[in-house]
Amino acid sequence: MATDGTMGQDPAREDRPSTSGGTALADSMEALLETNSRLERDLTSLKLSCDNAELEKTRLEGELSACKDEIFSLLPPGQVPESEIRSKWNELTARVDQWVDDDSGQLADLGTLQSKRASLGRGGLGTLAIDILVRLERYDPTVSHHDCIPGTVLRHLIHQIIYNKILSEEVDLLGLSQGENAYVKTLEKALTSLEPRRDSSRVSLWRSETLKAMCACTNFSRLQQETARAIVKEAAPGLELILRNTSKKALSKLRSEVIIPAIVLATTIRCSTTHYYFDFTKFSAIQRENLHTIQLRDVKSGKRTPSSHIYISDATGIIGQALLTIQPTLYRRRPGREDVVLSPAVVLAKLTEPSVPQEGGV
Repeated sequence: MATDGTMGQDPAREDRPSTSGGTALADSMEALLETNSRLERDLTSLKLSCDNAELEKTRLEGELSACKDEIFSLLPPGQVPESEIRSKWNELTARVDQWVDDDSGQLADLGTLQSKRASLGRGGLGTLAIDILVRLERYDPTVSHHDCIPGTVLRHLIHQIIYNKILSEEVDLLGLSQGENAYVKTLEKALTSLEPRRDSSRVSLWRSETLKAMCACTNFSRLQQETARAIVKEAAPGLELILRNTSKKALSKLRSEVIIPAIVLATTIRCSTTHYYFDFTKFSAIQRENLHTIQLRDVKSGKRTPSSHIYISDATGIIGQALLTIQPTLYRRRPGREDVVLSPAVVLAKLTEPSVPQEGGV
């Protein structure tokens, strides 16, 4: 009788191969194939979903485009957004600053201007410049010592020319003859009296479309160029007398860099159904509530002081005295409501106390 560990075993089983490892491998392969098959189905489904999403996106984009077209068709075609008007105005004021600082030759001092008074003529730029400088010295005897004053006064004079000759509501559309402007006004007045009555928006739209059509006429651009030359020619004698050193090049740049862009802006405003206008109001005592319509320029430094600064007022609530309106306020009119300030007036002021930046401010 055998007594070792092999006792009782079937010798034939030792030669039989084990099947447990093969079964596990087969099961794993089958599971992997099933997983792969499922992932392929998911991938196919995902691709189909992406294709459907792309088609839906294309459809929605088409609907959005159609909606925009419908919305634009409902808006008055002559309506010019205020962002465009504000941008053009800011660009024009920057051009004025550049011409004054770099090209003008600078305003002569008060003593020099007064010595020329006899040749300046009454009511001209020279007389106006003298009157402004004298008035400024009356408010502040040290004003002649401030380097900013000559450039500030010259900016005012150029903006005054632009306003009086181009931007004022009293000025008709430049580029049309006096008779053509009068004819448009006559037709507009007749249109408002026709039955059935047209509301103001329809009349504005008619005026806008009519003026734009007239702007497309052959002579329009030529007449605007002639008007620009005439404005500079009229201003030239006065400018040559009050500037320290001027030249034909400076006057040419005034026409091309300032006057013509101002005429373009005025044309855009005249052809808009939205009512934009400028106001060259002369301010006097300044209170805090005025700061939403004006931007202050300190008489001593010549620098603009932000409305976010803290301003010290006197016992009556006055924070400063306005000395000179340098450039006008730009408004958008809203019938029945307060007009919107698109760009505040820039005002030279003698502050009651120097302004102070708010904590954490500029």
